[in-house]
Amino acid sequence: MASIESAHNAGASEVIVVDDGSTDGTAALCRAHDIRVLTQPNAGAYLARRRGAALVTAPYIVFLDADDLLVTSGVHESLRILSAQADCAVVAGRVMASLPRGRSRLNKQSYSEINTRTLLTQGYGPFPPGAALVRRADYEAAIALDVPEIVERYADDYELFIRLSVVGRIVQHNTVSLVYSMYAGKSIGSPEKSLLCKESIRGHYARHLGITVRLMSASAVAAAANARMGRASFARGFYLRGCTKVAVAACYKVLSRLDNSGLKQSTIVSGAGTSEARG
Repeated sequence: MASIESAHNAGASEVIVVDDGSTDGTAALCRAHDIRVLTQPNAGAYLARRRGAALVTAPYIVFLDADDLLVTSGVHESLRILSAQADCAVVAGRVMASLPRGRSRLNKQSYSEINTRTLLTQGYGPFPPGAALVRRADYEAAIALDVPEIVERYADDYELFIRLSVVGRIVQHNTVSLVYSMYAGKSIGSPEKSLLCKESIRGHYARHLGITVRLMSASAVAAAANARMGRASFARGFYLRGCTKVAVAACYKVLSRLDNSGLKQSTIVSGAGTSEARG
Protein backbone atom coordinates (compact mmCIF):
# COMPACT_ATOMS: atom_id res chain seq x y z
CA MET A 1 0.00 0.00 0.00
CA ALA A 2 2.97 2.35 0.44
CA SER A 3 3.33 2.75 -3.33
CA ILE A 4 -0.35 3.65 -3.66
CA GLU A 5 -0.07 6.17 -0.83
CA SER A 6 2.93 7.75 -2.54
CA ALA A 7 0.86 8.12 -5.73
CA HIS A 8 -1.94 9.85 -3.84
CA ASN A 9 0.58 12.11 -2.11
CA ALA A 10 2.01 13.06 -5.50
CA GLY A 11 -1.45 14.18 -6.63
CA ALA A 12 -2.70 11.24 -8.68
CA SER A 13 -6.28 11.81 -9.75
CA GLU A 14 -6.84 8.07 -10.19
CA VAL A 15 -5.00 4.92 -9.19
CA ILE A 16 -5.53 1.65 -11.04
CA VAL A 17 -3.97 -1.52 -9.62
CA VAL A 18 -3.40 -4.49 -11.92
CA ASP A 19 -3.00 -7.67 -9.90
CA ASP A 20 -0.85 -9.89 -12.10
CA GLY A 21 -1.66 -13.22 -10.51
CA SER A 22 -0.40 -12.36 -7.00
CA THR A 23 -1.12 -14.71 -4.09
CA ASP A 24 -0.60 -12.24 -1.23
CA GLY A 25 -4.10 -10.77 -1.02
CA THR A 26 -3.18 -7.58 -2.90
CA ALA A 27 -6.50 -7.33 -4.73
CA ALA A 28 -8.63 -7.75 -1.59
CA LEU A 29 -6.57 -5.22 0.35
CA CYS A 30 -6.85 -2.62 -2.41
CA ARG A 31 -10.58 -3.13 -2.81
CA ALA A 32 -10.99 -2.69 0.94
CA HIS A 33 -9.52 0.80 0.47
CA ASP A 34 -11.82 1.59 -2.49
CA ILE A 35 -9.03 1.32 -5.05
CA ARG A 36 -9.88 0.17 -8.55
CA VAL A 37 -8.39 -3.27 -9.21
CA LEU A 38 -8.00 -5.40 -12.30
CA THR A 39 -6.98 -9.03 -11.88
CA GLN A 40 -5.37 -11.36 -14.39
CA PRO A 41 -3.46 -14.65 -14.34
CA ASN A 42 0.27 -14.02 -14.21
CA ALA A 43 1.05 -12.68 -17.69
CA GLY A 44 3.84 -10.20 -17.03
CA ALA A 45 4.24 -6.46 -16.71
CA TYR A 46 3.67 -5.78 -20.42
CA LEU A 47 0.05 -6.96 -20.45
CA ALA A 48 -0.60 -5.62 -16.94
CA ARG A 49 0.48 -2.12 -17.93
CA ARG A 50 -1.43 -2.28 -21.19
CA ARG A 51 -4.66 -3.26 -19.42
CA GLY A 52 -4.27 -0.60 -16.77
CA ALA A 53 -3.37 2.17 -19.22
CA ALA A 54 -6.44 1.40 -21.34
CA LEU A 55 -8.62 2.56 -18.44
CA VAL A 56 -6.75 5.77 -17.65
CA THR A 57 -8.68 8.99 -18.28
CA ALA A 58 -6.10 11.44 -16.88
CA PRO A 59 -3.78 13.21 -19.37
CA TYR A 60 -0.62 11.71 -17.81
CA ILE A 61 0.38 8.21 -16.72
CA VAL A 62 2.96 6.80 -14.30
CA PHE A 63 3.67 3.06 -14.47
CA LEU A 64 4.54 2.37 -10.84
CA ASP A 65 5.68 -1.02 -9.57
CA ALA A 66 4.34 -2.23 -6.23
CA ASP A 67 7.68 -2.02 -4.40
CA ASP A 68 8.61 1.51 -5.58
CA LEU A 69 7.63 4.92 -4.22
CA LEU A 70 6.92 8.20 -5.98
CA VAL A 71 8.60 11.36 -4.67
CA THR A 72 6.15 14.26 -4.81
CA SER A 73 8.61 17.06 -5.61
CA GLY A 74 10.10 15.15 -8.52
CA VAL A 75 6.72 14.18 -9.96
CA HIS A 76 5.59 17.81 -9.78
CA GLU A 77 8.73 18.92 -11.62
CA SER A 78 8.05 16.33 -14.32
CA LEU A 79 4.49 17.61 -14.61
CA ARG A 80 5.68 21.22 -14.90
CA ILE A 81 8.03 20.37 -17.76
CA LEU A 82 5.63 18.05 -19.57
CA SER A 83 2.84 20.64 -19.37
CA ALA A 84 5.09 23.36 -20.79
CA GLN A 85 6.74 21.38 -23.60
CA ALA A 86 4.26 19.88 -26.04
CA ASP A 87 6.94 17.98 -27.96
CA CYS A 88 7.85 15.89 -24.89
CA ALA A 89 6.30 12.45 -24.59
CA VAL A 90 8.13 11.51 -21.39
CA VAL A 91 9.68 13.49 -18.55
CA ALA A 92 11.48 11.67 -15.77
CA GLY A 93 13.28 12.62 -12.59
CA ARG A 94 16.33 11.13 -10.94
CA VAL A 95 16.14 7.76 -9.20
CA MET A 96 17.05 7.05 -5.59
CA ALA A 97 17.94 3.38 -5.33
CA SER A 98 16.73 1.61 -2.20
CA LEU A 99 19.35 -1.04 -1.43
CA PRO A 100 19.29 -4.10 0.82
CA ARG A 101 20.19 -3.64 4.50
CA GLY A 102 18.59 -0.18 4.72
CA ARG A 103 21.01 1.66 2.44
CA SER A 104 20.30 3.98 -0.48
CA ARG A 105 22.14 5.80 -3.25
CA LEU A 106 21.37 8.23 -6.03
CA ASN A 107 21.56 6.42 -9.37
CA LYS A 108 23.73 7.94 -12.06
CA GLN A 109 22.14 9.42 -15.17
CA SER A 110 23.19 6.92 -17.80
CA TYR A 111 22.20 8.94 -20.89
CA SER A 112 23.29 12.46 -21.87
CA GLU A 113 20.62 12.41 -24.59
CA ILE A 114 17.70 10.01 -24.81
CA ASN A 115 16.35 9.29 -28.28
CA THR A 116 15.58 6.30 -30.45
CA ARG A 117 19.13 5.99 -31.77
CA THR A 118 20.82 6.18 -28.36
CA LEU A 119 18.35 3.76 -26.80
CA LEU A 120 19.12 1.19 -29.48
CA THR A 121 22.87 1.73 -29.72
CA GLN A 122 23.50 1.89 -25.97
CA GLY A 123 21.05 -0.94 -25.42
CA TYR A 124 19.36 -0.42 -22.05
CA GLY A 125 16.50 1.52 -20.50
CA PRO A 126 17.28 5.03 -19.26
CA PHE A 127 15.45 4.68 -15.94
CA PRO A 128 12.77 2.52 -14.26
CA PRO A 129 9.28 3.22 -15.65
CA GLY A 130 8.05 4.60 -12.32
CA ALA A 131 10.47 7.53 -12.60
CA ALA A 132 8.71 8.79 -15.72
CA LEU A 133 5.58 10.82 -16.33
CA VAL A 134 4.13 9.84 -19.71
CA ARG A 135 1.72 11.90 -21.78
CA ARG A 136 -1.27 9.63 -22.35
CA ALA A 137 -1.86 10.84 -25.94
CA ASP A 138 1.76 10.02 -26.80
CA TYR A 139 1.50 6.64 -25.10
CA GLU A 140 -1.51 5.83 -27.27
CA ALA A 141 0.36 7.04 -30.37
CA ALA A 142 3.34 4.87 -29.43
CA ILE A 143 1.15 1.79 -29.11
CA ALA A 144 -0.45 2.56 -32.49
CA LEU A 145 2.86 2.88 -34.40
CA ASP A 146 3.04 0.89 -37.61
CA VAL A 147 6.15 -0.81 -36.22
CA PRO A 148 4.94 -4.15 -34.81
CA GLU A 149 5.39 -4.77 -31.11
CA ILE A 150 7.49 -7.66 -29.89
CA VAL A 151 6.05 -9.10 -26.70
CA GLU A 152 8.86 -10.42 -24.51
CA ARG A 153 8.57 -11.68 -20.94
CA TYR A 154 11.30 -9.28 -19.80
CA ALA A 155 12.50 -5.76 -20.74
CA ASP A 156 9.00 -4.56 -21.68
CA ASP A 157 9.76 -1.11 -20.23
CA TYR A 158 12.75 -0.83 -22.57
CA GLU A 159 10.48 -1.50 -25.54
CA LEU A 160 7.97 1.05 -24.28
CA PHE A 161 10.61 3.79 -24.09
CA ILE A 162 11.83 2.94 -27.61
CA ARG A 163 8.31 3.35 -28.96
CA LEU A 164 7.72 6.55 -27.01
CA SER A 165 10.99 7.99 -28.33
CA VAL A 166 9.62 7.66 -31.86
CA VAL A 167 6.62 9.88 -31.15
CA GLY A 168 8.15 12.52 -28.85
CA ARG A 169 11.13 13.68 -26.83
CA ILE A 170 12.29 11.97 -23.64
CA VAL A 171 13.98 14.19 -21.07
CA GLN A 172 15.25 13.74 -17.52
CA HIS A 173 15.59 16.47 -14.89
CA ASN A 174 17.67 16.47 -11.71
CA THR A 175 14.97 16.21 -9.04
CA VAL A 176 14.39 12.73 -7.58
CA SER A 177 10.98 11.40 -8.62
CA LEU A 178 11.26 7.74 -7.60
CA VAL A 179 12.59 5.56 -4.80
CA TYR A 180 13.40 2.34 -6.63
CA SER A 181 13.84 -1.08 -4.99
CA MET A 182 17.20 -2.12 -6.39
CA TYR A 183 18.05 -5.81 -6.81
CA ALA A 184 14.44 -6.86 -6.18
CA GLY A 185 13.04 -7.31 -9.69
CA LYS A 186 12.74 -10.25 -12.05
CA SER A 187 15.84 -9.10 -13.96
CA ILE A 188 17.90 -10.14 -10.91
CA GLY A 189 16.15 -13.49 -10.58
CA SER A 190 16.68 -14.31 -14.26
CA PRO A 191 19.38 -11.92 -15.53
CA GLU A 192 20.35 -13.91 -18.60
CA LYS A 193 16.75 -14.25 -19.79
CA SER A 194 16.24 -10.53 -19.16
CA LEU A 195 19.30 -9.61 -21.24
CA LEU A 196 18.35 -11.96 -24.07
CA CYS A 197 14.86 -10.44 -24.23
CA LYS A 198 16.37 -6.96 -24.26
CA GLU A 199 18.67 -7.92 -27.15
CA SER A 200 15.74 -9.42 -29.03
CA ILE A 201 13.91 -6.11 -28.67
CA ARG A 202 17.00 -4.18 -29.85
CA GLY A 203 17.34 -6.31 -32.96
CA HIS A 204 13.65 -6.07 -33.77
CA TYR A 205 13.51 -2.26 -33.63
CA ALA A 206 16.90 -1.83 -35.32
CA ARG A 207 15.62 -3.75 -38.31
CA HIS A 208 12.31 -1.88 -38.49
CA LEU A 209 13.72 1.60 -37.85
CA GLY A 210 16.87 1.33 -39.93
CA ILE A 211 19.37 1.86 -37.09
CA THR A 212 22.55 -0.19 -37.05
CA VAL A 213 23.42 -1.89 -33.77
CA ARG A 214 25.87 -4.58 -32.72
CA LEU A 215 24.03 -7.14 -30.63
CA MET A 216 25.66 -8.71 -27.60
CA SER A 217 27.40 -12.01 -28.17
CA ALA A 218 26.57 -15.00 -26.00
CA SER A 219 29.70 -14.37 -23.92
CA ALA A 220 28.82 -10.70 -23.48
CA VAL A 221 25.36 -11.69 -22.23
CA ALA A 222 26.89 -14.20 -19.80
CA ALA A 223 29.39 -11.58 -18.58
CA ALA A 224 26.66 -9.00 -17.97
CA ALA A 225 24.36 -11.53 -16.26
CA ASN A 226 27.08 -12.71 -13.87
CA ALA A 227 28.16 -9.13 -13.13
CA ARG A 228 24.55 -8.25 -12.31
CA MET A 229 24.27 -11.24 -9.95
CA GLY A 230 27.60 -10.30 -8.38
CA ARG A 231 26.45 -6.75 -7.62
CA ALA A 232 23.22 -8.07 -6.12
CA SER A 233 25.14 -10.56 -3.95
CA PHE A 234 27.49 -7.86 -2.64
CA ALA A 235 24.53 -5.58 -1.88
CA ARG A 236 22.88 -8.34 0.16
CA GLY A 237 26.08 -9.13 2.06
CA PHE A 238 26.83 -12.43 0.29
CA TYR A 239 30.45 -11.58 -0.39
CA LEU A 240 31.77 -15.01 -1.37
CA ARG A 241 28.99 -15.51 -3.91
CA GLY A 242 29.57 -11.97 -5.15
CA CYS A 243 33.30 -12.58 -5.67
CA THR A 244 32.55 -15.82 -7.52
CA LYS A 245 30.07 -14.16 -9.86
CA VAL A 246 32.41 -11.23 -10.54
CA ALA A 247 35.24 -13.65 -11.37
CA VAL A 248 33.00 -15.59 -13.76
CA ALA A 249 31.88 -12.30 -15.33
CA ALA A 250 35.52 -11.31 -15.88
CA CYS A 251 36.21 -14.57 -17.71
CA TYR A 252 33.21 -14.10 -19.98
CA LYS A 253 34.22 -10.50 -20.57
CA VAL A 254 37.57 -11.67 -21.94
CA LEU A 255 35.75 -14.07 -24.25
CA SER A 256 33.46 -11.22 -25.31
CA ARG A 257 36.44 -9.07 -26.26
CA LEU A 258 37.78 -11.94 -28.34
CA ASP A 259 34.38 -12.11 -30.05
CA ASN A 260 34.60 -8.43 -30.95
CA SER A 261 38.20 -8.73 -32.11
CA GLY A 262 37.10 -11.01 -34.92
CA LEU A 263 38.09 -14.39 -33.49
CA LYS A 264 34.40 -15.18 -33.28
CA GLN A 265 31.45 -13.80 -35.15
CA SER A 266 29.33 -10.95 -33.87
CA THR A 267 25.88 -9.97 -35.09
CA ILE A 268 25.22 -6.56 -36.60
CA VAL A 269 21.61 -5.58 -37.18
CA SER A 270 20.43 -2.72 -39.35
CA GLY A 271 17.44 -1.75 -41.43
CA ALA A 272 18.97 -3.79 -44.24
CA GLY A 273 18.66 -6.99 -42.22
CA THR A 274 20.96 -9.12 -40.10
CA SER A 275 24.53 -9.99 -40.98
CA GLU A 276 27.39 -11.83 -39.39
CA ALA A 277 30.54 -9.71 -39.32
CA ARG A 278 34.08 -10.13 -38.12
CA GLY A 279 35.67 -7.33 -36.10
